[in-house]
Order: sequence, then structure tokens, then C-alpha cells
Amino acid sequence: MDQASGLSLVEGTGPDTAVGEVLIMSADISAAAVGEFRRIAHANLRAGVPCRALFPDSARLSGAARALALAGARVRTDTEVPMEALVLDRRSVVLPAERPGASLVSFRLPGMVTATAGLFERAWRTAVPLGPSDLPESGEDEMLTARE
Repeated sequence: MDQASGLSLVEGTGPDTAVGEVLIMSADISAAAVGEFRRIAHANLRAGVPCRALFPDSARLSGAARALALAGARVRTDTEVPMEALVLDRRSVVLPAERPGASLVSFRLPGMVTATAGLFERAWRTAVPLGPSDLPESGEDEMLTARE
């Protein structure tokens, strides 16, 4: 924590439990950080917390996007997704770390959270929902691997 400015930076995933909503935005659904985002989203979905996820159009056929949708997340895709980010309860933003050895960094900075959530909402409005025809038929979802 930077005591002088009152800003807090928490390394690692930090608290990854939400009570209101989880927002995921990812330009590369196969990125390592996004795997952690999905893990956090699934844990929150199991606890009954709503989740919205935004991925590039190429993810429409991804097992990972379908698995999130089947778990109860609202998933949309767009031609371009602006960044990799996870927003928890509009109180913290989790981003991929850029240094070796660290996977994610969590920020609880109101301006950063507001800007990231606003960017998500702007992209969400124009994105295309993953519909029933994009989801596997009954039983087909069992073929999804853990990696997907």
C-alpha cells in the first residue's frame, strides 16, 4: 500500500469473492490470466453471483466460453475486446501482471475501477450474445476438457 497517496495495490489474486457481480473482459481467451479469471468466475457463479463475460468473436466456438455460459454466465462476443480485466463488485479490478513470477494484480482504486467497468459496459452494449445455438447439445458439454 502506498501510504502517501492512499492507493492500494495487492499482488496475487487477493480476495476473489464477489457478492454483486463479476465482469470479465478478455481479448485472448487462451491467455493464462484469463484461465484465472474463469476460475474466479466459476467459483462466484457456484455461489450464485451473476457474471458477465466479454470475449472476441473467435471465442464463440471455445469450450471455455461455452462452459462459462453453461455455468450461468451471460457471455457476449465482439470483433475487438479492449483489454484483459476482471471487475469484482465494481470495487476492485484484477489485471494480468507484467512482471515475471506474478500472474495477477488487483487494484482497489475507484478511478481505475470506474474506467474499467465503463469500458466493459460500452463494449457490452454492442457485443453479440452467445445464444442457445452456440451452446453444445445435451451431453456434448461433457466432452469439454478441463483446459477448455
